[in-house]
Amino acid sequence: MWGSHSGCGGFAGRLVGPYGVYHDYLTNAVHGPKPVFRPSSPDDQPRIAEFLSRIFRVPLSHPTIRRDMMHWKYWQPGPAWDGSRSYVLERDGAILAHGAVWPIEMLPGTDNLTAVALIDWAADPASAGAGIALTTRIFQLAEAVIVIGGSEEALRMRAAMGFRPRNRIEMMARPLRPFRQIADDPKWTWKTPARLARNLAWSLWPLSEPSPGWTSVPADPASLLGHLAKCPAATSAFRHVLKDGRPAGWYFLIFVPGQARIAACALSTPFENQWLPLYRLAIEDAGASNEIIALASNTRQHDALAACGFRMRRTEQILVYDPRGRIPADAHLELQLMHSDDAFAHGETPSYLT
Repeated sequence: MWGSHSGCGGFAGRLVGPYGVYHDYLTNAVHGPKPVFRPSSPDDQPRIAEFLSRIFRVPLSHPTIRRDMMHWKYWQPGPAWDGSRSYVLERDGAILAHGAVWPIEMLPGTDNLTAVALIDWAADPASAGAGIALTTRIFQLAEAVIVIGGSEEALRMRAAMGFRPRNRIEMMARPLRPFRQIADDPKWTWKTPARLARNLAWSLWPLSEPSPGWTSVPADPASLLGHLAKCPAATSAFRHVLKDGRPAGWYFLIFVPGQARIAACALSTPFENQWLPLYRLAIEDAGASNEIIALASNTRQHDALAACGFRMRRTEQILVYDPRGRIPADAHLELQLMHSDDAFAHGETPSYLT
């Protein structure tokens, strides 16, 4: 969701319905045979990869559209969703639009809620309205859809479709090895020396002394984290956090080129305000990464990350499509990187936030 892009070719029609959904492109927007919306299968992989490569303008070797990565994202059985997680809109065998759902778990006050994020969404610019038609059909498969931020045009479109703003979240990062980070980053400009000096200063931010009695031990993740651990384009580490030998929480790290990501973390109830030692342990487990990143969904997380030398790099609004009112209006949504492809998506070269 963060910094994602698509090849949407515009929207056809007018606004109708109680949630501002665009009119049915499948029957009215174009002449010729009626487009078909359907779940994809592994047999569609070559055509979907070629389509995403063309729309996103990336080579077929890009990690996002590697065969093993697509199989894991779309068709490998996972929690909270039955069957294919990838959908296409096509006419006469030609793909007009594609989108995939990423199930979202662990939202407060939403037991048994089927909520998703939309990933790998793309539409052929030559097929105006295809992208919104596919999106509208996917929305009918879940009770709620959650997205984060977007361009002004995207925000206007989402408001018309019935998305409503909720709380904001912050993306935070700490450089760990600034010299190697700069050496690995292909985006050298005249600003690079100043960036190196800044990141060097940030990386020298002192960590607090280890909190007495706080340790972490390896463990095996379950549910959605277990599925994330099988990602073929990243490695991961799940750790139980202990305080004086008692369970105090956990964190889940995902490692992509040059970067460690705190994909998810939680504290047990008796320790719910003690984020600082958890984040400190996560930094120690970042290994050889040049940078570590995390999301802050509340003030306690922000303050603990800042105390550990993380800097706020972006802030974004959470937008929710919830036509049945399943998510309480006053619920503060504690989203984490695991709730979208920001947990694992990366390019062919390192990309950093600092």
